[in-house]
Amino acid sequence: MTQDKSQRLLNQQIGEAAADWLVAFCEGEVDASGREAFLEWLRTSPEHVRAYLRISAMWEDQDLFARSRKLDADALVQRALTQSNVVSLSGGEAGAADEGDAREASPRPARRKTGLRFSIAASVLGATVGIAMFGWLRFNAPLVYETAIGEQRTVTLSDGSILSLNARSKVVVRYDEARRSVDLVEGQALFKVASNPLRPFIVHSDNAAIRAVGTQFDVSRRLDKTVVTVVEGRVAVSETGSRGGGVLTPASNSAEPGVAAFVSAGEQVIATASEVTTVQRADIAAATAWMDGKLVFRSLPLAEVIDEFNRHTPRRFVLEDAQLADIRISGIFSFTDTAQLTDFLRERFGVAVRETDSEIRLARR
Repeated sequence: MTQDKSQRLLNQQIGEAAADWLVAFCEGEVDASGREAFLEWLRTSPEHVRAYLRISAMWEDQDLFARSRKLDADALVQRALTQSNVVSLSGGEAGAADEGDAREASPRPARRKTGLRFSIAASVLGATVGIAMFGWLRFNAPLVYETAIGEQRTVTLSDGSILSLNARSKVVVRYDEARRSVDLVEGQALFKVASNPLRPFIVHSDNAAIRAVGTQFDVSRRLDKTVVTVVEGRVAVSETGSRGGGVLTPASNSAEPGVAAFVSAGEQVIATASEVTTVQRADIAAATAWMDGKLVFRSLPLAEVIDEFNRHTPRRFVLEDAQLADIRISGIFSFTDTAQLTDFLRERFGVAVRETDSEIRLARR
């Protein structure tokens, strides 16, 4: 048998298997063992993932099946996309097959010779434009992780890096073969980066881009600045993080073009729209106290303090008097106990506090 013919035969078998799985899920015939078999089938080859996603997308567009009937399969597909043990089907493997023994290496559901299955298979085999290749999906499709008010979350990324999100935070993760890129859209995150010198790990946060290879660092995106604190290793803070096209003023310890500052373990920098501050010693315990349910402030403006509290409490702090915004606050607070802050503000600064079910309003007396 020629290589082209055996490849066509293999593609036909993959398409039929994908159709069988789609029908099985839509008819509610897949039990726990069947779901594991489906996951194993997906892992066997990117071609299996591509075939299933293509057929699913086409038939979903035609509203043939209720969305609720496909959620189970969709979750399994996403799970398979994060696995590292997916093996590609090479041309040599396809060419070695013949008409008598080309077949799937892993389980598939019992074949149902229904008009539905054959019409689906025909659509798959006749389609000339499919959705993206598995490799493109794996390396380029962004993943979004976010937390609500009062929620924290830890995620292990596909390369083994660990991402811890503070409350009311959001990141967009984009991996490709050359780099690992994370956009901190809002809030605060602690990154423990798996070392890979050939594939740098870069975090973008408004006015800063932080490049690391193997390290642990905290990035906090605040009202008008980004605070970068390095726990382990070393990072480079780059001017390319300025999305508005501005130029960051380099710190004194960087002679590398495009790098505003190098920051080592135990150090911190602050990036604004116009500059990166001189590298300074950091209070690591204070910067990462949120991991233990604490907020530590060292002469921080009240406007930033209440912004931090508002990440963690459903009752929002509201400044009724703008003159209070620049009051400097120092102390250690539990972010689940708003009374600690309100009592402190009353006693230390004479702030008037008016509380409702949804808000805590602050004003001068």
